[in-house]
Amino acid sequence: MRKITLLTLMVCFSSFVSAQCLTATGQWPTATYTPLTCDGFTVNTATGGGYANEYSKINVVAGETYQFSSSNPTDVITISDEAGTNVLAYGENAYVLWVSDVSGVVRFYTHKDNTCAGEGFTTRFRNVICGTPPSCMPASGVDVAAVGLDSASLGWNASNTNPANGYDYILTQDSTAPDASSTPDATLPAGTLTVDFTALSELTQYYFWVRANCGGGDVSTWVGTDFTTLGPPPVNDDATGAITLTLDIGTACGPNKITGISNANTTPSAEVDPTCMDQYDPSFGNGDMWYAIQAPASSFTINVSDITGQIITVSSALYSGTPGNLTETGTCGNAGTKTYSNLVIGDTYYLRVWDYANDGIGTFSLCGWYIDCENPTATYTPVFDCASAQFNVEVEVTDMGTATSLTISDDQGNASQTANGTGVYSFGPYAEGTSVVITVANDQSDFCTITSGTLQSACPPVNDDPAGAIELTLDLGAACGPNKITGISNAATTGSDAEVDPSCIDQYNPSNGNGDLWYYFVAPAPTLSLNISDITGGIFTVSSVLYSGTPGNFTEVGACGNAATKNYTGLTVGDTYYFRVWDYANDGIGTFSICGWYLDCENPTATYTVVSDCANGDQFLVDVNVTGMGSATSLTISDNQGSTSQTAGATGTYTFGPFANGTSVIFTLQNDQSAACMITSTAQTQGACPQDCAAAEVIANCGDAVTASFSGAGAWNITTCGFQTNGAEKLYSFTPTVTGLHKLTITASTGGYVDYFYKEASGTCDATGWSCIGDATLPETNNIGTLTAGTQYLILLDSENVNPKDVTFSIVCPTLGVEDSAFESLSVYPNPVKNILNLSGTRNISGVSVFNMLGQQMMAKVVNSNESQIDMTHLASGTYFVKVSAENQVKTIKVVKQ
Repeated sequence: MRKITLLTLMVCFSSFVSAQCLTATGQWPTATYTPLTCDGFTVNTATGGGYANEYSKINVVAGETYQFSSSNPTDVITISDEAGTNVLAYGENAYVLWVSDVSGVVRFYTHKDNTCAGEGFTTRFRNVICGTPPSCMPASGVDVAAVGLDSASLGWNASNTNPANGYDYILTQDSTAPDASSTPDATLPAGTLTVDFTALSELTQYYFWVRANCGGGDVSTWVGTDFTTLGPPPVNDDATGAITLTLDIGTACGPNKITGISNANTTPSAEVDPTCMDQYDPSFGNGDMWYAIQAPASSFTINVSDITGQIITVSSALYSGTPGNLTETGTCGNAGTKTYSNLVIGDTYYLRVWDYANDGIGTFSLCGWYIDCENPTATYTPVFDCASAQFNVEVEVTDMGTATSLTISDDQGNASQTANGTGVYSFGPYAEGTSVVITVANDQSDFCTITSGTLQSACPPVNDDPAGAIELTLDLGAACGPNKITGISNAATTGSDAEVDPSCIDQYNPSNGNGDLWYYFVAPAPTLSLNISDITGGIFTVSSVLYSGTPGNFTEVGACGNAATKNYTGLTVGDTYYFRVWDYANDGIGTFSICGWYLDCENPTATYTVVSDCANGDQFLVDVNVTGMGSATSLTISDNQGSTSQTAGATGTYTFGPFANGTSVIFTLQNDQSAACMITSTAQTQGACPQDCAAAEVIANCGDAVTASFSGAGAWNITTCGFQTNGAEKLYSFTPTVTGLHKLTITASTGGYVDYFYKEASGTCDATGWSCIGDATLPETNNIGTLTAGTQYLILLDSENVNPKDVTFSIVCPTLGVEDSAFESLSVYPNPVKNILNLSGTRNISGVSVFNMLGQQMMAKVVNSNESQIDMTHLASGTYFVKVSAENQVKTIKVVKQ
């Protein structure tokens, strides 16, 4: 314990002879961190995204020992009280050891060097170890540097206590961990961090343990690792011992497949590295193996399969040349099957195989194949005979390959035909809808045979062009009815080449087998709707367009496109219209439904106004203002709260209520002359009685601490800060005594986000006219703006949710001679943001970084300009914190990504 105290005194003394860095651009993370484990050696990470010239807040306990460190080895560390005014400990080289004499919160500062400099957007880990450390600290990071048949090299990281007597070690085949009474095999001098072993047994598991020996019987705990020595490498461990891989004739693995290949005990090769180096990381015990192939043809295929054990995938590369002078050919990588072409028949090629990334041991199989011929080529064309409900298939042989004769056959039992040269060979007829497959076989080889895909012919539907358009009867009402046409298929349709193309030509790409369909209707009203639904199969969406006129002389009406429901107006009652439909982009076959509807009346129109009735209780009224009767001579107005319905014989205002605050009231206006014409309102409500501006609590002086507690629903939803504020409000008034920039400082805030607004008190006492000061859930300072002496202002606190809130804030008046904040004129927009977030101001912005709600840094950007753009397109939807650095100040802004 005396050693720790002495070191603490030395460290603390250094804080007075070295720089004491209490400057900072801000705090990160925003929450205070409490170390989870206090055992003297477990590392607790406060943040992995910290900057230099920044601090984290840490909870500490008096009497406990703390080790503060940074992942940047040149950092200086300062520990101060919570306010950042008194230095408690200081250290350079990224380390401070300190016995706390306080309980509570301290600041953990990191700076680049003892000039208290920052380092831009270079991040570092701020780590804390709490608890009394052992007097002799153990080594760490024990690792096997190399292992061979009978040798091994091991290393470790030095103990933090720099043991005077070096390190004791034990090498054993016993897996039992040694203890304090165990006798070491040997002791290495101080500063020695590696050891080599020889004369080990092959294929044997060893356990290595090391401890720090600080002298005088003071030793650390043992730390260790294990390793297994290698066995002899396989004969084909290098190219000179390559095993012959005999290829099978055909199109798949055959009897020459090599199975059960193990990569155990393989080593790196002396040959040129493969080009796919990102997959190649050989070591002694996991290297590569070689196979020799004498090319029987100008192309062949290699296959790796049957992978087991720790191997996930096998990489390979093929070489021409001789060992020591190899040239890579084809593709290097981990494809299971690879085909190589343009090879020299009779030449020997070398195949190198290894476990992808050389990180696992297992087994696999290897084979290869080739064919001794070249395939013929052919095209297949169905020829329609719709009058007879049948079709033929024309097979055009365009290349014989290596064949001198071919046998062409189908799978329907028709007589085969012999082709002695290129040309067209006809098969059929087949009944419409028959699935036909054609085979073209090389008569001189069993392996060079090709087959067609499934060939099928269907005649187009009757409404494939407008002359055969099917009548669509529209339903009376506001939705599909009994005249809906279902199960419509676009199979076997063709394009309507004789008609004008639709204006949405980017959605129209017809072909034989996937064209368009036509429907017609006689307009029963000047306004109607058409709907496409029930889409199935390979269709994702259906495009459509409406025409007036006659086939061959059409004029497009309304919008062309793939909207599911389209409304058409200005039609001529009694005229015939044609509706053209097709699969969007004509790239899928499926089914869908079509319907249409119309009204024989016109809907009324109305507006709805919530009227506070708080003088008579926590309640409200709703004024229903009928602005248009439509085609009705009378309307029945009702609500969903059981109020007595009212009859409207003309336009005007009809009042309903009172309703208790928080009630959702929906109104229905029904045409008494037609059931089809009815409208409903959105929900009308008043969450709470609105604030009385005349009764606003007065903030008498700058700097007066104001404490506000509020919860529940609010009356106003003010969104000028970019967020919904459906929670309760608190209202204050303030009259400045000096003209200038005023600020609002929040010193405490719990319960979630509160938005802060202001406006002149001379305005209306309602939800309009408010300017945003800022939204906050943590202590911070925001600019109100320039206020005029003697003018009364209203300050509004509006909650973003109904949770209870407790806030303490004050107004900061301008001070002569003090420079304005670097963020006085900063604009950040749009918020919420979908893609690009814009930042602009009059001061130089040095950098911007974005963090998620977990405190993880998502991106960072050096700016050095008074404006910038941040591309947030790739970020997931949610809330983020944007940290803006300007003129040695940092501001954190909450941004919502849509």
